[in-house]
Amino acid sequence: MADDKKAAVKEFHEYVNMSVKELEKWLDDPKSMETGQTESDGEPTGRKSGRHILEMLKKKEADWSDEDHAHIKKVTAYCKRHLKQGPSKDVENSKWRYSLMNWAHDPLKTKRERSRSPAKSPRKTPEAEKKEKTPEKSAAKEKSPAKETAKQSEDKKEASPAKANGSSPKKADK
Repeated sequence: MADDKKAAVKEFHEYVNMSVKELEKWLDDPKSMETGQTESDGEPTGRKSGRHILEMLKKKEADWSDEDHAHIKKVTAYCKRHLKQGPSKDVENSKWRYSLMNWAHDPLKTKRERSRSPAKSPRKTPEAEKKEKTPEKSAAKEKSPAKETAKQSEDKKEASPAKANGSSPKKADK
């Protein structure tokens, strides 16, 4: 696979964060029909995209067609564009979220624990990864005190003032 195709596939997987099972369940939900531009057959464009993505995820990447590779670019562009928008309230029940889910991206997955499918583990979007790497968070980690290990605690006890004065510490009864 050429480098540009590899990069496009990698970026596609950064945005597609729903598993096959999750996407199948979503596309069976009537809510998946509630959003987006509707085609002449009555099905929203995004939902058709979701069905295409679903078929792609079910096969090996090596078996993806040129049409599939063209589609991953559409998916990535759509997700990038729409993730910059979004409601300030009730994201969970918004048409914005439903639309993104039709394109196999659940924006709430960056906020809650993800499914642990070893074959197709969902990935965080680049935006979510950037938020995690903010300087405020890393500075907060540096300021938080480290937990004391049992060995460090024992070392402190041994260096008590009684020992410094030359007297031996009392042994604890067993």
